[in-house]
Amino acid sequence: MNYKKKIILNQNIKNTYNSLKELKLSTICVEGNCPNIGECFSKGKMTFLILGDICTRNCLYCSVDKAKIGRDLNYQEIEHIKHIIKQNNLETIVVTSVTRDDLEDGGSGYYAFLCKELKQFKKNLTVEILTPDFGYKQSSINTVINSEADILSHNIE
Repeated sequence: MNYKKKIILNQNIKNTYNSLKELKLSTICVEGNCPNIGECFSKGKMTFLILGDICTRNCLYCSVDKAKIGRDLNYQEIEHIKHIIKQNNLETIVVTSVTRDDLEDGGSGYYAFLCKELKQFKKNLTVEILTPDFGYKQSSINTVINSEADILSHNIE
């Protein structure tokens, strides 16, 4: 049985991919080689991947690049996400991240800052975040719980 899914490229998919590439934004769709990328991108849906594109964990099921230290945080990323929201008139966005065990708070402060910025940018925007475990640090977990995210979920690592 063949489990590979053929991706059919159409103009919406190409436009979405090109916009993300031009703005140097990562999505788990691209970085994780998601087989549903065609379906989502054709509808203008994507899951943004923040905190860089290098994960500090080595989960065998994941296609994201791995290293002991991630890339420097890029705060322009938030402005670029706003651009994609406006360009595609998005009402809901999903944000996930690589795991950043190399950061003291695991990136929880960045998540909270991102949520605040996006909610100020578009008041009726629904923001769903899929977080790593933040090394089980309660203070980091509390930071994202108290962020302005509408939906909070946890990645299985």
